[in-house]
Amino acid sequence: MDDSSPQTAPVTPPAPRGQGSRPGVTLRVLPWLAVLLPLNAWWVGQIEVVKYWASPTMVSLFYNAVFLLAVVIGLNSLLKLATRPLGDLGVWVRERFVLTPRHLIVIYSAMCIVSAMASLDNFQLQAVGITHWKAHATPENEWAKLFHDLVPKDLVVDDPAALRNLVEGGSSLYKPENYRAWIEPALWWASYAGAVWLVTLCLAAIFRRRWLESERLQFPIIEVPMEMVSERSPLWRDGRMWGALAVVFLMQTSNALNSIQPLVPKFPFKVVEVPSLHFNPALDPAIGDAIGLLYLSFYPFAIGLTYLLPTELVFSTLFFWWIYKLQLVVSAKMGLPTGEGNAPFADQQMFGGYLALGFLSLWLARGHLARVIKTALDRPGGYDDRDEPWPYRTQVILLVVGLAYTLWFAISKTGMAWWVTPLFYGVYYTLSLAVMRIRAEMGIPAHDLLVKGPVQTIPKILGTRASIGGRKILGDRTLVSFALHRFYNRGYRGHVAPHQIEAFKMAERTGMSTRGLANLLWILLPLGALLTFWATTQALYVDGSDAKAAPNNIFYGNEPWEELTRRMRDPLPYSGARLIAAVIGFAGTLLMMAGHTRITGWPIHPIGYALGNCWAVHWLWGPMTIGWLAKVLTLRYGGNHAYRTGRMIAIGIILGDFFAGGIWDLIGLSQHRMYLRIWS
Repeated sequence: MDDSSPQTAPVTPPAPRGQGSRPGVTLRVLPWLAVLLPLNAWWVGQIEVVKYWASPTMVSLFYNAVFLLAVVIGLNSLLKLATRPLGDLGVWVRERFVLTPRHLIVIYSAMCIVSAMASLDNFQLQAVGITHWKAHATPENEWAKLFHDLVPKDLVVDDPAALRNLVEGGSSLYKPENYRAWIEPALWWASYAGAVWLVTLCLAAIFRRRWLESERLQFPIIEVPMEMVSERSPLWRDGRMWGALAVVFLMQTSNALNSIQPLVPKFPFKVVEVPSLHFNPALDPAIGDAIGLLYLSFYPFAIGLTYLLPTELVFSTLFFWWIYKLQLVVSAKMGLPTGEGNAPFADQQMFGGYLALGFLSLWLARGHLARVIKTALDRPGGYDDRDEPWPYRTQVILLVVGLAYTLWFAISKTGMAWWVTPLFYGVYYTLSLAVMRIRAEMGIPAHDLLVKGPVQTIPKILGTRASIGGRKILGDRTLVSFALHRFYNRGYRGHVAPHQIEAFKMAERTGMSTRGLANLLWILLPLGALLTFWATTQALYVDGSDAKAAPNNIFYGNEPWEELTRRMRDPLPYSGARLIAAVIGFAGTLLMMAGHTRITGWPIHPIGYALGNCWAVHWLWGPMTIGWLAKVLTLRYGGNHAYRTGRMIAIGIILGDFFAGGIWDLIGLSQHRMYLRIWS
């Protein structure tokens, strides 16, 4: 946050140096995790693909995790109250069963990790993708002829009976003919999850000291859960917070009841409920076509969350959103074709901006990284790493082992050409580092990078025709491999990596040892994959992917294979224009960062350039503008005291929206109908 946005006090006083002197993860959290983690996987799987009712993981702050955290806090408070009259017995019970802030942040972090694993941009897509390659093959689409022989059968579901039952429904995952077909692919992909995000976990651990202690980045996304768990925060006793919560909750509940009885008032918050703005085509049709619709919305959670974010970064994002619109207008007036794949190549500019942010994170930390290596090699000039999640030597070894396994898996199991893997994973982990940095510094309501990862961008820039020595750079087996890796590269909204480093930040704020936490976060990676496969497939075996399940299930399941078919039938040429746009985005971000750090009063932050063309910003620019204006005006005319009042109201707005979404999600799932969709 900016200097004018004061942080709350730490949850606990700073602990003495050394992990051994601080409390860590205890067995007290295990019963809660045993209930909440499967519930999160089931909840997210049901409403994001199987039912397609809402999208909690498409925004930075997952409302399902926040809602369940509030439930746990409420039950924990009841346990405290119930044991107070019991004297010594009550003390004994509280010492062993009551959750402290550090227990609560472990539970919350675990729920976020599993929710990210189960998200629409992660293993939920893979659960449908590894079945649709065969279940939806037809003579018309020619999938069998084009790529069936190239698909590694131990990574997909190939059994005809298991696929037929999944498509038709009325069955169960627990039948032997069904679950046997899933065991091998589920275990292989779970092992891959444990490796690919072990690398990001190690990156989070390595950058922890630099970002948390040296740069002191504020991680604004964690402010809501930290206020909720803090024993020193006035949040749960603040009438202003409760008032805002009640107003938003009642408005959203009215919207839910409106779906039952249309006479109940409806409050238009969503894009589909608010008339969009558009440029008058009578003035200039070319400009109107270039700009398109300007979607208006008033999502309460986005207004509240934006109020908590640094004003400079929010302004920069909105500024570049309008700059991208201006680029479209200029391109149209020059007579250039606009839109996807054409001028001004905004997607590639954004891709280059993200790469630059990841590169800058590495470059600015080069001194820190050198000392990490010295520590790992036991050379002079290193760190005292007693406070680290793992010793630096362990972190480096795990990072190398995790990266080696991902490379082996991509080459040996999925068929990716070995010379492509350095580019593929170099791009992926650079983008992952950028997402972590964006969340740590800004915490935008959503960071999607939709269909701009290495699976999409590498073929669009290099093309699928290019060859070296008569051998295609991106051959058919590599393209099949890209289809298998598409699920976690479709969008970075529910990315795992930022939740890993945010867990370390919350641990620091609670004075907690991170040794046990790091181990738990690693275990959750394969566990989250397996829970997602279980939750999604069981629901589809009951409903049927082509019967009662939402049509989007078929769309998302077919998407990687339809994209593969287009690339095999109509090979893409090398695109110099896209490459130039990516280079412009990369260089432009570096130049703006130089101006930001060296010129006093520089008004624009380069993060805004990378985020300005986000899919979510097109939906959220309205509420982000409202939240930004509210904060600017509050600080200007009311000062810090007024800001703190507004901060409580903002958190109340967020919680009111999230509580309504959570309650009506669960009611809808129990009644098999959708009542309320707070975000999509």
